[in-house]
Amino acid sequence: MTVPATTVTTTGPPPPVGAAATFSPDHLMLGPGAFFEPADDPGYVSAVEATWMEPRDVVLGVVRGGEAVAFPVNQMSFHHISNATIGGEPFLVTY
Repeated sequence: MTVPATTVTTTGPPPPVGAAATFSPDHLMLGPGAFFEPADDPGYVSAVEATWMEPRDVVLGVVRGGEAVAFPVNQMSFHHISNATIGGEPFLVTY
């Protein structure tokens, strides 16, 4: 059985191209030269020492074992992955 080809027409502008349309598995590798460079065992500073932060900056916050850590979204958007130890437990933080 042969199925005839179908043409679909729409009105209005075409839909925006999203990440799925431009996905490439080549960008999933990790390590030197990778598309994303994970932040492994990041260093932390106190909130008072983080003078580059603005009051309205968005962070991803984790509280575990009496330890509170904030991952600034503007930095996470570059790395996308952070492998950290928080409150003595391993965490993979992603954005």
